[in-house]
Amino acid sequence: MTVYSAVSLRINIFKRCSRNFLPLLLLLLVTSFAVAQDPVKDAELLEPFIVRMSWISFDVINGRIASRYIRRMQSRSLSLHHATLDADEHAVVRVRGSEFSLKYELTSPRQSLQLHYDTSGVFQFDYQRFDSKDGLGDSYRVNLRQNHSRPLEIEITRLKQTETYQSSQIWLAMFAMPVKDRQCLTDFLARLSPRLDLELRYNEVLGKLSRVALYPGGGDYGAVRSLIKQLNSPTFAERQVADRQLRMYGRPLIGFLAGIDQSTLSTEQRARLRRISQSLISWDSDTVEQVVTSLRLNPITWLALANRGDLLLQRGALAQIEKLKGLPPGVLNLQSLPRLIADDVKIQLR
Repeated sequence: MTVYSAVSLRINIFKRCSRNFLPLLLLLLVTSFAVAQDPVKDAELLEPFIVRMSWISFDVINGRIASRYIRRMQSRSLSLHHATLDADEHAVVRVRGSEFSLKYELTSPRQSLQLHYDTSGVFQFDYQRFDSKDGLGDSYRVNLRQNHSRPLEIEITRLKQTETYQSSQIWLAMFAMPVKDRQCLTDFLARLSPRLDLELRYNEVLGKLSRVALYPGGGDYGAVRSLIKQLNSPTFAERQVADRQLRMYGRPLIGFLAGIDQSTLSTEQRARLRRISQSLISWDSDTVEQVVTSLRLNPITWLALANRGDLLLQRGALAQIEKLKGLPPGVLNLQSLPRLIADDVKIQLR
């Protein structure tokens, strides 16, 4: 083969390869360009790195948000920038002996979060979800403040309206929320702690308490009220007997004690009931059975359920309040329901 023939053969081979390769090359370039132009159009919301890296996980314990797991670490700070999502994260951890404090912040075009937690009982967060379009369907804001010595407070802003819910327990606050507000809260908490299952537990608790209201049984609480009054006896032995017998009621007594008007108690009664409550508290995660057991004797529970709008549930809930307060049947009716507030249904022991 001459040199000229060899060169001609190579040119023909290159032309044929080019005809087959160029369309594929152009397809890859166009696809790559399209992806690069809109990298976050359908992207999922960024998961906080304190969740991704398992720094901490949360649970509901005695109706309050608390840590279930904290990763062992030293005091540190960490910042991350996600270029493709235009998002920034920053966390500061302070560890001193058994004390742990976490401050975390997330900012992005679709969401923002400021969170503060420490083992003294403080749990606060301010979360905003921004709609990626021009509507308000996905836009909302949830602000939660929890302090060890104060009621839990939740503010939810949706459709340019803000509602505030206050309660000693997150379960009671959720009873008072309409569905959309509750979903704003539970959806975010599920992202903060994926194994929380708060919405699932809530629905099971609501179902069991509704059955208690519709199909009541037993419920003579006169003996409990008498024993609490006996705690104020001038005789020490009688006070001790009442104390021991009240403790035998176990966890169900927690709800009853939470529903008492404290202003009707003496100093001796308040001190003893506080110690009894502390002895009955469990530091395990709130199970459906535990929540139902502790809430069913709390009149605030039934007031919240009576305000949900279902006629049969309203009547059953009002009947439960009457039993707990020792009122004759029929004293509370649907006409009086709109005027009832928490102080009206608390148990009076004077």
